[in-house]
Amino acid sequence: GNLIILGEIGINGEIKPVSYLKERLDFASKLGFKKAIVPNDNTKNYLTPNMEVKAVDHLEETLNYLFEESKSELT
Repeated sequence: GNLIILGEIGINGEIKPVSYLKERLDFASKLGFKKAIVPNDNTKNYLTPNMEVKAVDHLEETLNYLFEESKSELT
């Protein structure tokens, strides 16, 4: 499925929250995105029922998730 990644990467790999997450996810959903990776700090504010949302704290978590997703698409 289509995946969107939102967040700011800090110098140590931490994923920082972004503003207007609700609006960004709503727009992404309208564009056909089905999955989103978002900063964990943002999930306290908004989650969308229209998308599968993965909350992360660090870049390493994001890369691990993407790796697992790509493996599952190959099988």
